[in-house]
Amino acid sequence: MSIYRNQTYITWDLGATNCSVAYVKHNVEYDHFELLEQHTHPLTEFITLHDMVDCFEDNLKMRMSDVDGILISAAGQYDGNTVHLATPYPFPMEFARVAKMRDWGQYAVVHDYVPVVCATFIAGRNEQIEYLTLNHNEPVRHGRRVAFGVGTGLGLKDGVLLPDGNFWLGMNEMGHIGLCIPPRAYPDQIKLHNEFVTFLQKKGLIPSGRPLTFESILSGFGFGLIHEFFTDEITTPEEAARQLQNDRKHPTLSLFAWYLGLFAGTVQLSFMPDAGLWITGGVINKHLDLFDMPTFNEGVMSSPAYLTERKQMPLYVLTGDRYATIGGAYYASRQFKKRAYMPRLATNLQVA
Repeated sequence: MSIYRNQTYITWDLGATNCSVAYVKHNVEYDHFELLEQHTHPLTEFITLHDMVDCFEDNLKMRMSDVDGILISAAGQYDGNTVHLATPYPFPMEFARVAKMRDWGQYAVVHDYVPVVCATFIAGRNEQIEYLTLNHNEPVRHGRRVAFGVGTGLGLKDGVLLPDGNFWLGMNEMGHIGLCIPPRAYPDQIKLHNEFVTFLQKKGLIPSGRPLTFESILSGFGFGLIHEFFTDEITTPEEAARQLQNDRKHPTLSLFAWYLGLFAGTVQLSFMPDAGLWITGGVINKHLDLFDMPTFNEGVMSSPAYLTERKQMPLYVLTGDRYATIGGAYYASRQFKKRAYMPRLATNLQVA
């Protein structure tokens, strides 16, 4: 029996526009994590960080200072006091000051994809982490793995699960690298890509002579721009996704799948992740059929380098909305000190 009692954690997922908070219980003896409650709110509902904390505490019916640890995964850069985002948050995210004022115990602010890659460490043995397997290759359990997601930005984190359950996490970024045409792209794909780049240049979105990055196509307004390229209709990525829900053969999806495959293949070449490449994100979850399109695999395999080895690498898609929550609790369970059971007082003492 473990000397530690069950631990409880609050995990935050602070995005550029929304924030989720969840309450997770960790059964230490069986090393099992259970999501008990989760709430999501747009940041525009709040005027201060204190206001947001008050709302979350009301939702969870507890104070954040009552749990064993708090993990905040945030888009942006944390300087030890405040999280800064390129497009500023609607109010200052001064976590260090709020933590001190509210008497938080153990807490940490981490890169937003830390919980995602941590979720992959226990995917397969935690029923609340949902995922799809795109091939049947066996992962090297303690090999290198990479998780990336397509959303407001193009997030990525690599890591290695160690035999004792701890882990190593990399400090890499990939979204801002330039997109280039791979050696085995088909002529019609090269032609379509060049036409799309010309379209972006005419709109003034790519200055002449400047590179096109993966992030500018796969995240943010990229999906909507691809849709506009084919339809001449200016729309948001969300609206484009809704329009295409019943049109699985639209060229927007085919081209987006090709770019997604190109990025996946580039990540494979950069990291050689023999424990798996894990893909997720808002657009991905709305269009899981992207992975059934021939253009996705054509993109992945369009570079011949190390193709034999890469064909053996597992490919997964994280689905649902609970994996980051569970992954955040896993991180907290390994990085925060655990609280032990209180020693029992003897009840059968005899006085001589």
